[in-house]
Amino acid sequence: MSKGQIMTSIPDFSSDDNLPVAAGLSDVPDLPSGYVSRSDGIWVVSDEDNKVRICGPIAAVALGHTDAGDGWCKCVVFQDRNRELHDLIFPLSMFNDADGKAVLKQLLDRGFWIAGKAGKAVLRLLDEWEPEQRITLFNRHGWLGGDFRSYAMGNGSVLGAYGRTSTAHIDFAVGQSGTLVGWREEVARLCAGNPLAILAVCQALAGPLLRPLGAEGGGFHFHGASSCGKTTLLKLACSVWGDADYRRGWHSTCNAFEPVACMRNDSFLPLDEIGEADAKSAGETAYMLANGLPKTRMTAEGKEKAQARWKIAVLSNGEIPFAQFLGEARKNSKKGMLVRLVDVRVDGRQHGAFDDLHGMPDGGTFVNVLQDGCNACHGHAGPAFVRWLIEMSGWERVKSTFTELRRFYYGELGSARSAQTERVADRFALAALAGELATRAELTGWNKGESLNACREVLVAWRAVQQETVTQPIDEIIKHLRPCIEDPKGCELNETGTTLSAPRGWYDDQFLYLRPETLKSICGDEAKRVAGRLHDAGMLERCKEGLQYKLPRSIDPDRSRAYVIARRATSPRE
Repeated sequence: MSKGQIMTSIPDFSSDDNLPVAAGLSDVPDLPSGYVSRSDGIWVVSDEDNKVRICGPIAAVALGHTDAGDGWCKCVVFQDRNRELHDLIFPLSMFNDADGKAVLKQLLDRGFWIAGKAGKAVLRLLDEWEPEQRITLFNRHGWLGGDFRSYAMGNGSVLGAYGRTSTAHIDFAVGQSGTLVGWREEVARLCAGNPLAILAVCQALAGPLLRPLGAEGGGFHFHGASSCGKTTLLKLACSVWGDADYRRGWHSTCNAFEPVACMRNDSFLPLDEIGEADAKSAGETAYMLANGLPKTRMTAEGKEKAQARWKIAVLSNGEIPFAQFLGEARKNSKKGMLVRLVDVRVDGRQHGAFDDLHGMPDGGTFVNVLQDGCNACHGHAGPAFVRWLIEMSGWERVKSTFTELRRFYYGELGSARSAQTERVADRFALAALAGELATRAELTGWNKGESLNACREVLVAWRAVQQETVTQPIDEIIKHLRPCIEDPKGCELNETGTTLSAPRGWYDDQFLYLRPETLKSICGDEAKRVAGRLHDAGMLERCKEGLQYKLPRSIDPDRSRAYVIARRATSPRE
């Protein structure tokens, strides 16, 4: 529970002097009659005006219930033997279960002082204590309620205190170091002039916008050669909410990601090194994270279990594109899967992933300075952004701006515009909006329009790759394949039924059976991409598992996988 939520009504226990009775009664809200609160604890007053101390400082400060109206509980704050404040939530039923022993155990385990035989008196006090304050408990992080005026951080603190708190599991990766001013100067300032760095920060800020704008979860996958700056970009994004430990590895099953997704609801999830992912579940994981829906599970009675939901902005990295990873894992990468985690190439710029070194002698020095800044100052920008959104109270204007940005980015798609590419543009528009709002909130120090232009530049680069892929002429592919179609033996292919080894592939009267590496070497492009174009042209046989066949032993004793290409059809399908 958030101390900021509950402890605003707590008396000041800092003084060693006993408080006068009147002051004690006024400082501790709704204290039952017959008790007096002093700096050293709670005293029982008898009819003879005798006073007996039964426990240390404690107060029942609020009654609470879940957002569904059930689960009523009592919120208690107390001071331990080291004079540290704690808060606990006790279901009302606990005061009747086993004479309330569980209540006493929790208090004692946390260092609360109770007089020798005063346990029952303390229980009676807490049971009779009926505070007027009411709070609503939500078993989740992120936005609490549909008015977007309260937000539970992963560490349990609640921003925008409106009588709401979170009982969800604590995310210990959420933490702070340094100051917001230090982060703006040592981290955000160095992002200016570096579109990929700006996109990384913008994506980290985008999570709290997803639910209010009705946007889809998911995000981007940064890929490129080793040591090009991918990890630095991910650390840069992490610094918005925590340190480098805020990132998670891809090496988990789809089920294992569910609790992680719950902890990062309405926030940000950075995933490091897709090469370590479980190849069989990476696609399903991307779907699950983007859609905000866990696997359906049933109760013993055959009813669907209530499941958590989430909205998350995701940023992934790895040496190979997400689409290629799925292809190499022999996973049919549907377009819907790929727009949930959009491939963005990050190498090949002037200095790896960066363009402007801000006067530093080389890329290595720049990366070291940027990482030092992230280590020294982190965890401030995200919470500050959420506070600004709460205080802004202008979601209709934000929605209108988002609509305009989407239209602008759709226009940048050109001939590549389609329903799928518009969803990609939506991701860039949301990231740009987050950056522009954070700049307006004076969090980044960037110029107005810098986020918009940076995200636009990366979108245009992505579009160029897509157009190159989409417009690849089938006639050129057929031209490359023509020698194999007409003279397969001369192209070092073996006739099926022979006992000779076939390092490149096989052929018969109807088909070529080409290994993926052979198809790539012949056509000069990724085998999966070429196979897709051949399938569209009616020249590729497709099995249930995808575009590759597992050959029968009659062709290959090792049962290799190969693309089966027709030798007769040479024109696109009608």
